[in-house]
Amino acid sequence: MPRVTPLLRKSALVGAGILIGEGLLAIAEPVPQLEEFDASGSIGSGPIVRWLALGDSTTTGPGLERPDDLWIRQLARRYSDSFTIDIVSLAVGGSTTADVLGSQIPLVEGHFDIAFVAAGSNDVLRSIPGPVVRRNLGRIVDALEPSADTIVLMGVGDLGTIPRLRWPLNTVITLRGASIDRITNRVAARTGAVKVDHWQFRDHFDDPAVFSIDRFHPTSDGHRVWADAVDLVVAPLMDARV
Repeated sequence: MPRVTPLLRKSALVGAGILIGEGLLAIAEPVPQLEEFDASGSIGSGPIVRWLALGDSTTTGPGLERPDDLWIRQLARRYSDSFTIDIVSLAVGGSTTADVLGSQIPLVEGHFDIAFVAAGSNDVLRSIPGPVVRRNLGRIVDALEPSADTIVLMGVGDLGTIPRLRWPLNTVITLRGASIDRITNRVAARTGAVKVDHWQFRDHFDDPAVFSIDRFHPTSDGHRVWADAVDLVVAPLMDARV
């Protein structure tokens, strides 16, 4: 029995070393420099509905061919026959929840019908502690409440499906992503924000073809799946305006 503790400690260190190594390989893997897009603009005709987008590369779309492939613009086109969707995007690729709170929230001006917050994935990948993410998300929602009728939290899907993440790191990232997504659920329940459930669509991302040339960011098909997930919570909000 005296040897069990050192053995466990050694195993834990080996396991941690493997995970760190896998992470470094994923980061060091050569990738092309991909253009990112600003989702801002007006789509459709009819009464104006204002959408605000905050967050990370989820809403800047590295690897896409054009801004219209972004999930938020795909979603806006679904309502373009009845409304003019006026999108203001402040999203910046690579942002964490702390970045959204510190750099994007201060830039919000005017009032919006819906504010979308797509942040948390980079917190997962950078191992930001859950309590910190919870606090940041809560402060983001609190700061947006005077500026938006409805706040939609995108949450975090299964990041373990990203092709650049090898086993066993992808398994760890899946579990951590699920944990941060549950935290987002709790923030939404506490604040009255609306939460998107991406996990019900996770099977679509088992296909590597859904990812762009960098094997990290989704293609337009992946953004379409995201738009499908978000539409489940947006449709009732838009139907109430008809």
